[in-house]
Amino acid sequence: MNRLVIHLKNECSIYFCAASFPMKYLLFLSGFACFFFGCETAPSPLGIAADYLPPTELLRKGVVSKYYFHFTSADGYEESTDIRYYLYQLHANDRLEITSYNAGFEPLETSQVYFKDNQEFLEQGKQFWQKDTFVINILEPVLLNWQGDTARLATQTTFNGGTEEQLLMRQTHVVDTMIENQPAKVFYKELERHYDYAEREDKTYQTQIQSTYLAGMGLYKQELYLETGTGNMELVEQMPRKAFLKRRASAPERVAYINPASTLDNSTQFKICDPHEWIHDYYNGNPKAGYRTGKRGLEAVFREQLDPSLFKEVSGYLTYRFVINCEGQAGRFVTEEASLDFKRMEFPAPLVQHCFEIIYNLDDWEAAVAWEEAIDTYAYLTLKFRDGALVEILP
Repeated sequence: MNRLVIHLKNECSIYFCAASFPMKYLLFLSGFACFFFGCETAPSPLGIAADYLPPTELLRKGVVSKYYFHFTSADGYEESTDIRYYLYQLHANDRLEITSYNAGFEPLETSQVYFKDNQEFLEQGKQFWQKDTFVINILEPVLLNWQGDTARLATQTTFNGGTEEQLLMRQTHVVDTMIENQPAKVFYKELERHYDYAEREDKTYQTQIQSTYLAGMGLYKQELYLETGTGNMELVEQMPRKAFLKRRASAPERVAYINPASTLDNSTQFKICDPHEWIHDYYNGNPKAGYRTGKRGLEAVFREQLDPSLFKEVSGYLTYRFVINCEGQAGRFVTEEASLDFKRMEFPAPLVQHCFEIIYNLDDWEAAVAWEEAIDTYAYLTLKFRDGALVEILP
């Protein structure tokens, strides 16, 4: 069950379960915060957009939105959930800086935008990969048209190895609507990304996007329709910039970090290609990291090799987290074990070892590729048992 958390000030937080409370209570509380703490009533440099973003005075201090991003493959067979943070800060020159972070609090992209005639213009942007920074070359600057239907953004970015990304995003129309009696705007956009590679076939990707901005809150949800599947990004938490930076500083290692000193396998025999700070998630690549024959291939292996005598009456989730290095080798295995209601439990040790040996002996892993280079990635497999039967392999 997802929890939606809104931090009004560092000292004051409101918590409630999104599945239990109607949206109207969230909107009331958000509006009450503005009334109680005092929000700017002078004209905002953001124009109409100010009505659909967090209050201007809060933006000047910095506001962070946390999102869950759910992806479902076109065949409905693969599902995954990622976390993204977006930091919004309005500077003294009335430029709004937007920086995105991954689940490990690592910056992914930053941009500065300004507002004129109720349009949102991209003034500068950068993308980050490992320890490199890539400047976005802006060809056509209009990100959003808050009052009219159409806008057009075109950029070009050159990455390591000469890979070039050409991006074209067209806003086709905007719809004013209401969400639980609160004003909202839904922007409909078409996105095209074309990649020119130095040593392999060029690729073009098309995406249809619906971005919903809710009065007083900013980007509330976003739906993406890709050739490979659908994505759904939902807002789950908002906090002041100071609270986000404190949370980020308290996480010396990213959430997915695996300590090589405490693994099921002999981690001294397993080598990664780059520093551990550069290990990415399995879906951060094209293609992404995984088993060569996919989920169906893994199911076939377990049907053939699993010994059912080891898990009589067992129920729960047995998760193996590990690293797939740039050479397509798997290592650094650790486990996480939980009951079907997601409480900690311990599986029978022989079953844990048996399943580990099946996974460890697989040799058909594929590394993720980013900008024509194979990379190290974190990966996981979850075995779902119910009443002594293996019923599903996730993700």
